[in-house]
Parts: sequence; C-alpha cells; structure tokens
Amino acid sequence: MDNDYYYYSHSELIKRAENWLYSNSHHRNRYKSNIVFRELVTWCRETPDLLGWVRGCVSTVLIEVKISRADFLADKKKFHRKITSDKAIGGMGNFRFYCCPYEMIRESEVSPSWGLLYLSKTGKSIKLVKPAEYQKSNIKEEYKFLLSVVRRFKATATINGADFRDYLDYKDRRIIIK
Repeated sequence: MDNDYYYYSHSELIKRAENWLYSNSHHRNRYKSNIVFRELVTWCRETPDLLGWVRGCVSTVLIEVKISRADFLADKKKFHRKITSDKAIGGMGNFRFYCCPYEMIRESEVSPSWGLLYLSKTGKSIKLVKPAEYQKSNIKEEYKFLLSVVRRFKATATINGADFRDYLDYKDRRIIIK
C-alpha cells in the first residue's frame, strides 16, 4: 500500500463502515440500516464485522472489513463463504460487502454478488465501488444471532428503571393469557 494513504486500524474502519450503513444514501437507501451490530460474538458459525437490518424491510447487510490482503484471501476459505446453496448453509446477509483501504482489493477479485467499499485515500469517507446484489442468506443463522442479542438484553438491560427480565416475563404472561 502506498504511503500517501490514510491508515485505519480494523476497529476504526469498522466504525467508519458502520456510519456508512447508518447514513448511506446510495441506491435510494437500499443498504441503509436502522439496526446495526458491530463485531458481536454469538454462538453462530459466523461472526460478522457488521450486520445491519435494512430500514423498512427484512433484508440484512453484512460488511466484512479487511485491512490486509492475507485476511481477505483467508476469508474466501471460510466454510460459510464456500457454500451458497439453497440449503441455508451459506453466510448471513442478503447484501454482502467487503470494506477495505483504497484499492487493496480489486473489484475483479470480489465474488459476483458481493459488493465492495473503499476507505478514501484521505480516510474521510467510505466510497461504494461495487454494489452488492441481493442473495439468499442463512436465515437460521440470522435468527440465532438475534436470539443471542435478545438473550443478552433479557439478562442485563432495564426499561424505565425496571429490570428487562421482569418486563419480558410480564409481556410473556400477557401473551399467554390472550
């Protein structure tokens, strides 16, 4: 990589890509997400750098951040990247992107349905280089991911000062009674 490029660490580039997901206006907000999870470790097979739910629909956007060529090449060998059959074995995300420093990954190296995002040379913005195409995602893995999130909230969160576990138990009882 040329010395004129601005360098971000993996976590800093993830935060930049997260901001892009929240605020992008490309393709009529096709990828704009109102819920985004960053580097959330769950009991799923895959731990995405970013996984967002697109505003107003049930589509998901996955972004894998790569700051080295070796990391990019290793990612292609992952189990959930190799298998993309209709048997729901593939990865998460209806729209999938790689995000990297400027020109580290060439557009021709990215799978046909994957998109590509570059951090600009100055490090000020994320640029859409190649749009991602809609593809089937592993819905089971996405459900497991969300269940893991709900389980964490149930264990730790509060709503209006009340323990979230009590709130969920109340809601569960109310639903059962109906």
